[in-house]
Amino acid sequence: MPRGPRELEKDSVYHIMVRGNNKQNIFMEAQDYRRYLEYLERVRNTVKIEIFCYALMPNHVHLLVKSYKIDEISRFMQRIQTAYSMYFNIKYKHVGHVFQGRFRSKLVKDDAYLVHLSKYIHLNPIGAGLCQSPFEYRWSSYKAYCGRALSIDFVNTSFLLDIFRDQYESNADAFRKFTEGQALGQGLTLDEGLTLEPVNL
Repeated sequence: MPRGPRELEKDSVYHIMVRGNNKQNIFMEAQDYRRYLEYLERVRNTVKIEIFCYALMPNHVHLLVKSYKIDEISRFMQRIQTAYSMYFNIKYKHVGHVFQGRFRSKLVKDDAYLVHLSKYIHLNPIGAGLCQSPFEYRWSSYKAYCGRALSIDFVNTSFLLDIFRDQYESNADAFRKFTEGQALGQGLTLDEGLTLEPVNL
């Protein structure tokens, strides 16, 4: 059954998800993760996109981005996926698709859902058993939010951190307490009574 049209709007935030074909790994070693991040930065500089969060997992990718034009998400992802597929196929002498189908996107409609998505993305490596703390995982944007990875300059941290503005502590400390205050379970419950369902990739 064909998928319906994407829910796309300009000046909107999206949770982007893409996985390896047949759920196979798309990152085999550190160089592969670094190359994908290079493409993220390079392509972001050519389109009207802001990157808020990311987590590169062995067989899938989570991105939290803002698009300023309706068609910009598709252009952004197509360029990244094409460039990385060419790199992967040449390096590993791979034949066929690297990624499974087109990317998935979900429109984020309010700040409450947005901050819980950032939490879900940054805790995803823990849920996958790859680490015990988000600080331990090299391939996410979490350290940038806590002031520990200033080199990730293509990630816009101010948008989310401003939501955590507090007169008693820094925005980064508040963000860290929020993110690490609850372990990743079967689903994250929002304070407003909504539920963020886990993504089955």
